[in-house]
Amino acid sequence: MVALALDGVATITDEIIDLHNRIVGKLFNAAKHKHKHKHKHQQPFQDAGKTINEKVRLYGRIGQALRDAKQSGTDPFAAIETVMPWDEFAASVSQAEQPARPEVTISRPLRTVRPGCVRSDVRSAAAQRLH
Repeated sequence: MVALALDGVATITDEIIDLHNRIVGKLFNAAKHKHKHKHKHQQPFQDAGKTINEKVRLYGRIGQALRDAKQSGTDPFAAIETVMPWDEFAASVSQAEQPARPEVTISRPLRTVRPGCVRSDVRSAAAQRLH
């Protein structure tokens, strides 16, 4: 009888461990799947990161050349051409006008919520219904 009880405990323990492993595996796969789909829209932005950094560095060099041209009183267009040919500059401006990510627009202004204001809004709405 004791042998049967010990064997039963071992079997139940094995089943519990197996069940636990399956539950954790399912949770892990679900989280992995959710993360993959949740961040799918960010992939083009991440892929464009190198190009964005190159553009930022380029415009930094162009900005420095323009600043130097202003201080020395020289032609700003010639200053740009010291960094890169004008046609390449014009093409890079066209590329920069195409954002890596769409702009986010908010159709209405955001409202700051102070502690208690939601509760007071609910009370005033309830009071208006009573009258």
